Amino acid sequence: MNSADARKSNLRGAFALSNAEALKDISHIALVDGVVTTMATCEVISKLIRAQLDCHIDVWCLPAPAVRTERQEKPVFYRAETTYRP
Repeated sequence: MNSADARKSNLRGAFALSNAEALKDISHIALVDGVVTTMATCEVISKLIRAQLDCHIDVWCLPAPAVRTERQEKPVFYRAETTYRP
């Protein structure tokens, strides 16, 4: 099993669409990921959404920048997490 297949296997059942009704009038979705390697996460989430909704899905990769402080030699990564609640 290659790494992409392993990643897809690990993601089975990891995501759920809790309120498909809230998306009923949506025609375009931007799926934002901080790191895109195998596209497995984006593919799984896109399939989940498309099973409930006929829409266009864009995938954007916006990695968090590494920030160095004066005291640290290694970068400190900042990650913003938000949850959509209708």
